[in-house]
Amino acid sequence: GIGKSRLAEWLGQRAMEVGAALLVRVTNHDGDGGEGVTRALARAFGVQGLSPEVAARSLQRVLRAHQADEPHEWNGLLELIHPPPGRVEVRFSRREERYAVILRALLALGRSTDSAVARPIVLWIDDAQVSADALGFLNWFLRTGSPGPILALLTVQDEALRARRLENALLATMSSRPEVRTLTGRPVRLRIPPL
Repeated sequence: GIGKSRLAEWLGQRAMEVGAALLVRVTNHDGDGGEGVTRALARAFGVQGLSPEVAARSLQRVLRAHQADEPHEWNGLLELIHPPPGRVEVRFSRREERYAVILRALLALGRSTDSAVARPIVLWIDDAQVSADALGFLNWFLRTGSPGPILALLTVQDEALRARRLENALLATMSSRPEVRTLTGRPVRLRIPPL
């Protein structure tokens, strides 16, 4: 493709190639809910498709390598990205608690044991018009002024957005913030210097 998603993909891939940032891609599809933020984190942490026990051990190992040593963090993140069947280890009483765990997981991805500086995260939310959860997270992130080197990059199908009142309202709220830049269907000229 040559549209918005292709440009976002190129930006994220290029940022990773030059070591400038880490790309976390959230895919969304109308009807099946798509991947969502939590499944994107499962993929980023390498625990997607693992049994609950193996996923728990793997997540602990990966989080330690990313300088996140708190067991309650492991349990909260595990509950989100790979909940054990039949039992609940962590209960989130509010959406904001869940969002805080997602944020800490994203920030942990940017840290590693071999670097004193955290790498920024490019959080690409593809087809954001069908993900009220991801849009809610981003609105919370902006509203709380949470720290973190995160560039949220959203691709939206304008035609599909018209029928989705909640997502439309969440995007409008986000777009009204001074730190948010919106590029519409206008052609965008990028000057890319030689490598």
